[in-house]
Amino acid sequence: SRPEDNIFRVRGCTYLDDKIKIPSGPSPFTCRGVDIWLTDNPPRHIARHPSVLGGKLGESDTFLVNFLLPFGNLVSYFSIPTLDKFPEKLRTVWQKFLKGDQQYR
Repeated sequence: SRPEDNIFRVRGCTYLDDKIKIPSGPSPFTCRGVDIWLTDNPPRHIARHPSVLGGKLGESDTFLVNFLLPFGNLVSYFSIPTLDKFPEKLRTVWQKFLKGDQQYR
């Protein structure tokens, strides 16, 4: 199930001055799933594994977050909406992320 957006508090545009966090807006991404891979040698490029997300990773555009941990991988999968469904400010940031190199990301 998806939690309500307003339970999360984030840094707003005045946070550096007033240290006050504001309620989050809606997330543009929908979580497709989360996996924990237990292994002594966690793979860096987990998306290449055929069992990722039950073998259904390629069924839709997915943003994958792979945390390399001492005991394995913690992987989160998020559906990526079309650009017209992104809020304007976030659309610009997302496009910069996509066009950026590894160092930028």
